[in-house]
Amino acid sequence: MSWAKWLGVASSDEVEELLDTLSWCNQAAATTNANASSVALANAASCGARFEHSVAAALLTFGGKHGPAGEARELVYRTERDEIVSRLENEEILPGWGNAFYKKSIDPAFVPMNHLLCEKYRSHSEKLDEISELIFKVTGHVLYPNAAAFNGIAAELLGLVRGTELLLVIVCRLPAWSKQYVGAQG
Repeated sequence: MSWAKWLGVASSDEVEELLDTLSWCNQAAATTNANASSVALANAASCGARFEHSVAAALLTFGGKHGPAGEARELVYRTERDEIVSRLENEEILPGWGNAFYKKSIDPAFVPMNHLLCEKYRSHSEKLDEISELIFKVTGHVLYPNAAAFNGIAAELLGLVRGTELLLVIVCRLPAWSKQYVGAQG
């Protein structure tokens, strides 16, 4: 069964490539970064929690500063420029931008997704660039899109119902979380 069918999306070579790339990026982020969800999963597992409880611990970290893919999607596709400027002037954190670990570049785990967007989904890549440029213009800070933005864009490209963006993150990170769980148990 393909990723697309599992998500209830019409399959095509382009959709499968998008999902494969997104999956690879999320798994790389889950295994190479000390992000909140992976750390929570490993901590729960090391305490003897069952797999599903460890995954639940990981999921409970999402939202706010960690993984706000739905909010990032809204920002990219449904938020007016003036509202973004206002939020920046009020020193609000924009969901989908900035990374605690990678201040001077996009998270290396998501470079393949960024390349895919630039090559095959240019108008969506340009939206990321426009917001990054606006952030710099208003604040003087260089912030790069993060995992939440890439997951939100993938949800938009796939036509997933708003509010289901986290589903992509879960599906894509489960293989890495499974491996982390086994490692933490041993």
